[in-house]
Amino acid sequence: MTSTQFTKQISLLTGIAFVVGGVIGMGAFVLIPLICAKAYGAAWLSITIAIVVNLLSIFPLIQLSAAYPVAGGGYEYGKAFFNPSTGIVFSAWALIGGAAAVALVAYGLVESFQAVLNLPVSNHLLALFLILLFWGIFLAGVKTLAAMQIAMVAQMFAAILLYAIPTLATHFNQVEFSLPTHADSFFMAIVFSFNISLGFQIVMELGEEMENPKRNIPLSLIIGGSLVWLIYILITAAYIGAVGVENLASKPEMVSTASNILPAWATAFVRLGIISAGVTSFAGAGVAIPREIVALARDKILPQKFAEISKNGTPKAAVNLFFMLVCLLLLIGDIFQRSGIMNFFFEKDSIEFYGFLTILGIMSLGAGVSLASLKLKSKMPKLLENAYIKFQPWLLNSLVVLSIATSLFLIILVSTKWLVPLFFFIVTALALAAYRFKQKRN
Repeated sequence: MTSTQFTKQISLLTGIAFVVGGVIGMGAFVLIPLICAKAYGAAWLSITIAIVVNLLSIFPLIQLSAAYPVAGGGYEYGKAFFNPSTGIVFSAWALIGGAAAVALVAYGLVESFQAVLNLPVSNHLLALFLILLFWGIFLAGVKTLAAMQIAMVAQMFAAILLYAIPTLATHFNQVEFSLPTHADSFFMAIVFSFNISLGFQIVMELGEEMENPKRNIPLSLIIGGSLVWLIYILITAAYIGAVGVENLASKPEMVSTASNILPAWATAFVRLGIISAGVTSFAGAGVAIPREIVALARDKILPQKFAEISKNGTPKAAVNLFFMLVCLLLLIGDIFQRSGIMNFFFEKDSIEFYGFLTILGIMSLGAGVSLASLKLKSKMPKLLENAYIKFQPWLLNSLVVLSIATSLFLIILVSTKWLVPLFFFIVTALALAAYRFKQKRN
C-alpha cells in the first residue's frame, strides 16, 4: 500500500544527527589533510570562515523553513515564490549538487582505502560499486534510517575523539594556529573547507517529515552547525600536531598519523569511523534529495510513481532514480578519466570534479532560495506571522546579500575549471527543455 503523503517521523535529535552526519561525512578524515596542506597553520581559519559563512548564508533558508516547511524545498520554493520553471531549475541544481555530493563521498572513501586495497580498478568504478553496495539501505524506511544515522554519528564522534585526544596529548607542542601566509593556497583551502561544510541545506527537504518543523528545523541547523565546527577544529588541531606544520604539504593519510600512538584495535575503530562518516553522508543526501523527485512527481512533471510513499515512509521509486543519477555521474567521471579530460582539468585530483560540482549545485540553489525568502512577506504573510523564528527585514535582507555574495564568490572560483559549469549548464538546460517539451505536448 502506498500514498503520496509523508508522516512525521523525524525528531529534533534525528534532525541534528542528519545535519552533523550529512555535513561532516568523510570530509573529517579525507579532506582535512588537503586543507591543511593548502593553509598550513591557518587551516582553522579557513574552516571557521567556511562554516560561519555557510551558516549565515542559510539563515534565509531557516526563515523559509520556519514559516513554510515542505518536502522538496528546491522545487516547492522556486514554484511558490517565482514560477514552475524556476522550481524546475532549482530542483535540477539540488539534484546535481546532491548526486555530486554522494559521488564525492564514495570516491573519497575509495581513495582513502585504495592504498591498502591496491585494486586494479579505477576509483570511479570502485565508488560506483560502493554505491550499489549501500543502495538497498535507503529503501529500509525513515525510522530505520534515522536510528542508523544516530548510531553512525555516535560511532563517528567516538572515533574522532579516540583519534584526537591521544594525538593532542602526545603532540600538543606541535599544534599551530596561525594566520594565512600565501593568499592563493589559502583561497583553495577555503574552497575545500566549503566542501566539508556543505549539507546544512538537506534539512530543507524534510519539512513534511519533521516533528514540529517550524521549531526543530532551525534548532537542528543551529545546534548541528555548532557541533560540526567544534569537531572540525578538534580534528584539525590533532592532525597538525601529529604531522607537524613543516610536513603538511605531503598530505599523510589521517589515521596513519596516529598509528604509533593508538593500539591496533583503536586504529581499526577509527578506520571504521571513516566508513560511518561516509554512510552518514549517504544517508543525509539519500534521504533528503529524493524529496525533490517526489515534489516534481506530485506536480506531474515526472511520472506519478515517483511520488508514491511506501508504508515505511520511503519514496522507493524516487530513491532509486536518485541513486541511478549518482551512478551515471560516476560513470561519466570514469569516461572523463579514461579519455584524459579529467587529467587535463584536474591533473591527479579527480575528486575535485565531484567537489566543484557539489559546490556549484548547492551554492546556486542557496542563492535562489535566499531570493525566494525575500518574497515570503508579500506571498505568505500569515505563515510568516506564525513562524517560530522571524528575522527583522533589515537583517533578512543583509543575510540574503551575504548568501548571494558567498554563492557568487564560490561559483566564480570553481568555474575556473570551465568543464564544471559547462556540465552544470548542460544538465540544467536539458531539465528545463524537457519540462517545456512536456508542457507543449500537454
